[in-house]
Amino acid sequence: MQRRHIQVLGLVLTSITILSSAGLAAGDDVSFSASVDRTQVGLSENVVLTLSVTAKNSVSSSSIKISGTGNLRVAGTSREENLAFSFSGGSQNYKKIQKFVYILKPTKIGKTRIGRATLKYMGKNYSTNPIDIDVVKQARRRPSAGRTSPLGRRFPSPFDDDWDDFFHTPRDMFHRREEIGPNDIFVRASATPDDAVEGQQVTVTVSIYSKVGARIATIRWPKLDDFFSVDRDVSKASTDQKYIKGELYQFKVLDQKALFPLSPGEIEIGPIEVEVEASTSPFFPSQVRTLHTQPITIKVLDLPSTGRPPDFDPSNVGHYSLSDTVDSSSVGLNQPVTYTLVLKGSGAIQRVRPPRLPTLPHFKTFDPNVDVKISKRGREVSGSKSFEYILVPLTSGDLVIPSLKFSYYDPRDGEYRTLQTEREVIKVAASQSTGSVSTTGGGHEINILAGAFKPIRYKSSLKSFGRPFYKSSLFIPLLAVPPIVYLLVLAVVFVRARGRADSARNRMRRAWARGQRHLKRAGQMAAAGNAAEFYSEIKDALLDGIEARCGIAAQGITMAELARRMEEMGVPREITDAYTAEAENCDFGRFAPATSRGEQMLESLDRVRKIIKRIERERIRPDGTVR
Repeated sequence: MQRRHIQVLGLVLTSITILSSAGLAAGDDVSFSASVDRTQVGLSENVVLTLSVTAKNSVSSSSIKISGTGNLRVAGTSREENLAFSFSGGSQNYKKIQKFVYILKPTKIGKTRIGRATLKYMGKNYSTNPIDIDVVKQARRRPSAGRTSPLGRRFPSPFDDDWDDFFHTPRDMFHRREEIGPNDIFVRASATPDDAVEGQQVTVTVSIYSKVGARIATIRWPKLDDFFSVDRDVSKASTDQKYIKGELYQFKVLDQKALFPLSPGEIEIGPIEVEVEASTSPFFPSQVRTLHTQPITIKVLDLPSTGRPPDFDPSNVGHYSLSDTVDSSSVGLNQPVTYTLVLKGSGAIQRVRPPRLPTLPHFKTFDPNVDVKISKRGREVSGSKSFEYILVPLTSGDLVIPSLKFSYYDPRDGEYRTLQTEREVIKVAASQSTGSVSTTGGGHEINILAGAFKPIRYKSSLKSFGRPFYKSSLFIPLLAVPPIVYLLVLAVVFVRARGRADSARNRMRRAWARGQRHLKRAGQMAAAGNAAEFYSEIKDALLDGIEARCGIAAQGITMAELARRMEEMGVPREITDAYTAEAENCDFGRFAPATSRGEQMLESLDRVRKIIKRIERERIRPDGTVR
């Protein structure tokens, strides 16, 4: 009965644990804590110590060390690993919750202390606080009323006799799921500002609030025909916590759009649909929910008529700057000049209508090359819009590109503003080119591509290069090379696959190789005086040794079960007793390394080698008898 109690303690430990003196170290999403199921224990009872690690990656048992267990002896160990998940964007985020459980048995009455546990993870050290334990002759029996599980069933005490009744109908436990209500997960939409002028940016943000795990499937916006819309990138938005009416929710921005009203009036944005897959537990299938936001009404005002410049265009609303440049202020006749007009600022850059270059009688003007750059992140739409003109001077002398004016409405100040570029003067020298010309006004228009192309003149002759390769003596052997290589590759793949096959013989062979490596490393740890690592390697060598000889997967089963299996396989009782005694000695040495000395480690290494050799000499038949 006591063994059954120990086996089920891990299932209900989170419900009966007394956090007596848990030390917590967190950093970079890592937490490390220690807890026991009781602080007062009888001499004939056990204490369950649980070291909990929450991290993104798995943690090996060798990275955890306990400075000492006092008058408590390690009677058994186990390990549990679970996943905790939360929503983030369109996917779920997972963290591994690992629990290292140690069954500690008192050796004498009196107060004792479980020392600090240390964890080395990703180059950082974490530690817990010591835990004081009072060992008495007979502990007071705790009431067996138990606690109620989240699944609606009563958790019995680990010392009750009604565990069989508790697990009698597992279907009732694992087929019940908690329904998700409208207050468990919902979405909201907000508009900033809710009053704007025509052409002013209004930012609409869709956010989700949830108390359960969720994955976002799709987001569907209503028609936005009355707006010019620009999507904003919120992929880097983080998940935060927010209290609403005393309830704690996970909060995250799902989507965001910058809307620019195209006409005045009251414009309503209909409900935004968000389809999610929500779940209260990873053991149950997700529940698909379609969430809706409340409609939003935006009041759009007319642009003011007072102070409106005559050249103002309603698309020019925002905050801008204007500049122009020429790549050269002195060129020859008919040599092209690049004139660039750049508009920068915040607003609907794509819709902005900059000033047009007027007709320049002394230049031949080509259509501009337009380049628009828009920032994707941030609430405010900003960027630049450039116009690159190619101008070819047709006359010599000082040619002028006049200044350009650009008027816009700034909703920040509520005023119209006018920007103006500088006048550009280009000095054009007379050209000495002799290309084909045609008179235009007082100058010459020259084909600027003249001389850039030359006729193709190609002379060749056809000659024989000797005997064809397919008639040579090497053709047939080389033709056979690819299939031969292919067959060799297939043979190598077959041999390697057969060697890696998960057969009993291969598993035993691999276990033997692992055991030899563990023994070699144990010798190195003994020489270095590292007791904790030494006993960890020795324990692994014992487990791999019995698997290599008897085919028993010793990882994850109790020592008593392992001894029973060895006896069933026909291993002599004296070898089994020596094996289990040495395994328990390893557990004690791992978790109380301060009591170990170099001579003791060397003696333990010698005993383990002899035990493994004795096991290897025993010839065990498949029916479990020894020959």
